[in-house]
Amino acid sequence: MGNFDSKLANNPKELEQFLVPLSEAGVDIFHCSTRRFFQAEFSGSSLNLAGLTKKITGKPVITIGSFGLDTDFVSMRISGETAKGSEKTIHELMDRLEREEFDLVAIGGHCPLKNG
Repeated sequence: MGNFDSKLANNPKELEQFLVPLSEAGVDIFHCSTRRFFQAEFSGSSLNLAGLTKKITGKPVITIGSFGLDTDFVSMRISGETAKGSEKTIHELMDRLEREEFDLVAIGGHCPLKNG
């Protein structure tokens, strides 16, 4: 399994030191993939990685992470459950979009390959 606690920076100041040179070098948009879009990147703020990136750089950002899932996806795969949409996470996503915390939302899926 992945290290879900791993981060690019340990605090907003470190994140700024990482992002500003990229922005100044000409990055036009940031794709900020996190495990859960609704989790704050650091304590003391409700902003996720995309929200903080936009606040720091002023550039457009893409967010991603567990839209519409009300159960942990890995746990569902292990137990054989089917993903269920959660109205709460969709409403939170829409609220954050309306507050312009991020500009775009990426949605991905997993399609396991079968042998044979």
